[in-house]
Amino acid sequence: MALTVRQTTAGQEWIARPNRALGPLQARRLVLSAAAVTLLIAFAFSAFGAWPVLPFAGIEIAALWLALRHLQRHADDEERIDVEEAEITITRLVAGHREQHRFSRYWARMRLEPAPGSRVQRLILRSHGRELEIGRLLTDPQRQALADELKKKLGPQQASLQ
Repeated sequence: MALTVRQTTAGQEWIARPNRALGPLQARRLVLSAAAVTLLIAFAFSAFGAWPVLPFAGIEIAALWLALRHLQRHADDEERIDVEEAEITITRLVAGHREQHRFSRYWARMRLEPAPGSRVQRLILRSHGRELEIGRLLTDPQRQALADELKKKLGPQQASLQ
């Protein structure tokens, strides 16, 4: 995952985006070429009497199309963390849906904890009874680096929580 750090006039900003391997045109070409090869082989088998191969070829093409469609839908996902003078703003864009969360910088507390049933670490930001998992698009080392940087930016009691 790509993590970008920028200095802004109001503070600092971290932007996390997933890596993007295929563009829409490349994905379309991949599905069409895979469909052509799969259907060519399936029709050759059906010519020799193995006609049940055809529905499975169709299912295979549909599964590839659905997987690539899901990846394209989430290709523009991002998580932006803005640390300003008085507040922390987390803006997420997930599958075209935008959500924004604001936390007071002084009262916000952060904790790195293991995810239930997994070896992955979760980065949790809490304040006034609300909590939000941040850094979901990041790898564990990137999440740890983000946690270390954000600890320096939060309220005075943050160092004693860990």
